[in-house]
This record gives sequence, C-alpha cells and structure tokens, in this order.
Amino acid sequence: MAVPKTPTNSPRNPKNSPSRKYTEPIGSDIYKEEKPSPLSIEGIRSGAVQSKVFKGFILLSGLVMAGGLIISGLNPTGGGNSNAAPRSATNATVASVGDRKISDIQLENTFASQQQTMAQFGQKTGVTDYLRAKQGVLQSLTDNAAIVLAAQAAGITVSDADIDTKIGELIAERLKPQPGQSEAAMRRMIEAQSGSVEAYKTALLKDYDRSAVSDFLLVDKLEKQVKDANKVTQDDYKRSVTKLKLWQIVARPKLGAIGAKDFKAETQKNNKEAASRAAKIFAGLKAAPTLANFQVTARKSSDDIATKSKGGDFGWKAPAEIYYGPEIGESLAKTAGVLAGPFADASGNQYIFFTESRKTELPKNYAKNQKKLIADFETQADNIAWQKRQDELKKSQTPQISDDALNAYQIQTTGLQSATGEAQKTLRTDAISRYGNALKGASGMEAAAINFQLSQLYREQNDKNKQQEALAAAVKAKSDDAMLRLEFARTLRDGGKPKDASAQLKAASVAIDASPSAPSMFGGGNPDDALRQQIAGEYDALKDAKSAQAERAKIKPAAPAGMNGMPPGMQIAPQ
Repeated sequence: MAVPKTPTNSPRNPKNSPSRKYTEPIGSDIYKEEKPSPLSIEGIRSGAVQSKVFKGFILLSGLVMAGGLIISGLNPTGGGNSNAAPRSATNATVASVGDRKISDIQLENTFASQQQTMAQFGQKTGVTDYLRAKQGVLQSLTDNAAIVLAAQAAGITVSDADIDTKIGELIAERLKPQPGQSEAAMRRMIEAQSGSVEAYKTALLKDYDRSAVSDFLLVDKLEKQVKDANKVTQDDYKRSVTKLKLWQIVARPKLGAIGAKDFKAETQKNNKEAASRAAKIFAGLKAAPTLANFQVTARKSSDDIATKSKGGDFGWKAPAEIYYGPEIGESLAKTAGVLAGPFADASGNQYIFFTESRKTELPKNYAKNQKKLIADFETQADNIAWQKRQDELKKSQTPQISDDALNAYQIQTTGLQSATGEAQKTLRTDAISRYGNALKGASGMEAAAINFQLSQLYREQNDKNKQQEALAAAVKAKSDDAMLRLEFARTLRDGGKPKDASAQLKAASVAIDASPSAPSMFGGGNPDDALRQQIAGEYDALKDAKSAQAERAKIKPAAPAGMNGMPPGMQIAPQ
C-alpha cells in the first residue's frame, strides 16, 4: 500500500484546485484551527506525531516494508501515480510468480513511493545502493504475489462488495480531520476544493485500483485463516513460562576449505557429516539415557567450547531464551522425555539436549490476569504462525526476473557467491552482458547505478582500466552523488592517479555541501558525517593532511536523541 503523494485537488493542498471559485491561502485565518500535517517536519516538531493516525501510518509502513504488502495504485491521491515513476515506465513484465505478472510501471511506482517515504525520514538512496533498494522492492512485490496465489489456492475469494467496503473505509479515513484540526475546518477545505464532500469522495473513488484492493483483501483473509487455525491452550501458555534445566551436545560441520573447487558442494557434504555424527551420538545416548552418560558424552564429543568442559551444562532456559531458533525452544517445551534432538539450525549445526528438570514460573497475580496473559500469548503465537506461513509461501515460489539490470544484479549478489572456477567466470560474463543490454535504455540514476555495478565486476576481474571507465560513465550520468565520486577517487588512487583522485574527492565534498542530508529525526549524527570521514581518510591516503583536516572540520557534533530514542521534546502518547 504505497504512501500517496498529496494531490493537487485534495483538501490537504487547496492550491490549483480546478473546482473552486475562491480559496484562501493556507496561512489565512480561515484555517486557523488547523495544525501541521503529522508527516511534515512542522508536524513532527509540533507534537502531531503523538496522534494515533501518525502511529498507524508508521506501523503500516513497517508492515509494508517488512511483509511485502506493497500494492501499487492503492492510494487516494487524486492525481494517480503518474508523477511517482522517476522515468518513463512501461507495461512490460519485469518479473512473474506463477501466473502473476509484475509490470515495469508497478515496480517503478512502488519504488518511487518507497523512496518518498524514506526521504521524509532523512534517508535517501544513492547510486551505490540504487539496485539493491530496487531489488528489495521487487522482492516485496514477488513475495506478495506468492501469498496472493496461496490465498487463491486455498479457495479464498473476494467479492465486489468486499472491495467496495474496503475502499469506503479508506476514503472515510482520508476524510477524518488531522490531529488538532476540527471537523468544520476539514469540511471547509474540502468544499473549497471540490464543491462538496460528495464530489470529493467521487474524485477519490476513481483513484483506487480495484484489483490491488482485491489482492490486499486476499492476503488479509489468508492471514485471518492461518491465525484462526492456530489454536492455543492454557497448557501451551504454561509451557512457554516453564524453564528447563538443560544440558547440550553440539555437532558443528567442518568449515569449507578456502579456495575449494565447489564450496557449495563441500558445505553440503560437511553438513551431512555433522548430521550423521549427531544421529550416531543420539542413538548411543538413547541406549543409556542418564545425565551421567550425557555429561561424559558431551565432554568427549561436543563441539561447543563454552559448555563442553562442563559436561554440556546449558543452564536454566525458557523456550524463548533458546537462541538457536524458535522451533527448537518450542519442540523442547513440548517434549516429555529427557532426551530431545538432534535439531539443526540454518548453519547446519546439530543440537542434542537432556532436560534434567522443569519449573513453571507463572507471573504474579496469574489467577487474576490469566485471561489477558493467555490472550496476549495467543496473539504472539498467531503472529509467529503467520510469519512462518509467509516464509514458507515465499520459499515455495521462484520468481522469474526478466528485467536485465535486476537479473544481472541477482547474479552478481547471489549466483557469484556460491559459484567457483569456470562457473563463476561464466556467470560474471553473463551479468556484464545483461548490464550492457540494460544500459541501452537507461539514463540518469539508473545508468549510473548499472555502471557502478559493472565497475565492481571489472574490479573482481582485476581489469582496472574498465573499472575506471565504468565509474567515469557513472559519474557522468549522476555527477552529484558524493559516495559515487568517493568510490571513483579510491579507484583512481589505486590506479596511480593521485591528482585525479583528489579532484573527485573535492567534487564529492562539494556535492555534500550542495545537497546535505537531513539529520535523523531520532537524533544522532548526520548521515553525511560518515561520508566526510571517509573522504578525509582518502585525503590521508593521498598524504594531503590539509584537505583531510578541512573535511573533518565540517563534521558537527551529533544531536542528542530524546527519551527512548525520540527527538528532544517528542513523546508518544499512551493508547
């Protein structure tokens, strides 16, 4: 659900409204009851951030970013998304998941909306991070597509009435006065722009993508279905607060040899060996399931340095405190016997446990607060179940990426990491070729980002000339990116061109001066400070102490954060 831009015919912005006869400026007394928008800097300073509306926006944004529930077109903007895309996007397919297609314009609009949101919090994406950020948005869209497909496969449907109801709720939310603004002031703004509230509603209604709303509701219904099926009992709660006196044996896979021909195959072989060894140890323990035998075996066979000498003593742990993974803690809580395992974590480590004893530590006043405690535990368990289901659905689908730049970036960041020898050379050549194709239709930031990634591939090939050429092309396409110029300066210095390197550092510093980053609203240092430190460090490497000192002098002390990490003077009002 992309964050909307303010429309020109919205009551949030009465200027240029085509439907009004006369409108007072925002500063006029007619709107004296209004307070700044909670999304503006003035709104943040005024304390509007305390509103439930703003907190809801922050929460929704977090869910959108983390869960992939980004729906292009689902915004009451009055002006659509036509200005959101940074370039002329098309309806061409950039990726597909099953029969679900993601278009270039959907990706560009969603990416632009994400960038607009991040900019409001002092974060901006530069050339060096551009493709990484864009790939993250595409991943969110493909993840969401996989979940929509799963909802449809589960027989979940959405009716036209469902869509109408949801759109009505969204429009009603838009009609609510902002914090500190009266309903009368809000109504006057609407009438000044659209003539009437009904006319404004009609204008908003045209800007909702019904298919996007349908997808949103499909995911929402699937989430409810998963949570409803997740039954939690009083015994489940008691197990969650029951501490276990645990002893452990750990079997770790051998580390893959540096420079191995096939690192991935060797890792799989080592993981399999660790699993086999753990199974053999567990079989021996089952033959004599006593604590004494477990301690002897741990001292002899465990690979965990911290607990091996103590016979595997892992201490008293609640299920949630077993940091190897939530599934391990959950399984141990439900295991009635003394032996449990072997359990594997994501790295292939194998764990065997002996539970010496158990003690349930119920909270004080449990009898009085039992209903709420169990309800809170159920909510937590439901969220875990939903997250687990989402993860399973995402892994069940393999997106097909047809965009050359993003395909090349995936090869560069994923494929090359697990390949070796000739296979790695072939993949690198493929990535370079795809980037070359992508450059044919790219310009500005996108062209700069592609050339930057090409420079990294040429660096891996130890081709300094092509590396410098690619960075020069990137700088030409986006000359005001300080981080890009810093990277170019490093490459020039390594290539024995100190004067050219110094010129790039100077240009990088000028770029920061011309367009400084906004400090974080939560206090701390300015994002540009770390970059200036790096520039100064490069001047040091060039033995230019005077320029290094001048750059460091531009760094200002970090602004103090307010209570709980919030800006000074800002508080979150209790619900």
